[in-house]
Amino acid sequence: MAGFGSYDRDAGLRRVSRVTKWLVAGSVVGVGAVTAAVAQAAPGSSRAPSTPSTTGTTPATEPAPSTATTPTTRAPSVDPRRTDTVPPTEQLTPPTDPPLPPRHRHVATSGGS
Repeated sequence: MAGFGSYDRDAGLRRVSRVTKWLVAGSVVGVGAVTAAVAQAAPGSSRAPSTPSTTGTTPATEPAPSTATTPTTRAPSVDPRRTDTVPPTEQLTPPTDPPLPPRHRHVATSGGS
């Protein structure tokens, strides 16, 4: 029976090293591909919307022409300190009973002996 020598051991280590490098490189490429696919498919991305193409299609609604006599509409200002803007049925109410203390003491242990 023939034994293995140091040359065989070194050749095996080189082979394992080479396979490991290719697996790591493949994993990095695979994770990048999956990340790119998810980024394209996920809603709510922060990418700017693309401009519509002008290939002869007309938009469903035409924008209203702008005139100087059109009054501007401003959103009403809201004071966050005011509480009367919430209907009474949606306001928070305190609990009727106070919270009960736990029935047992929690004991933390670390180590083992």
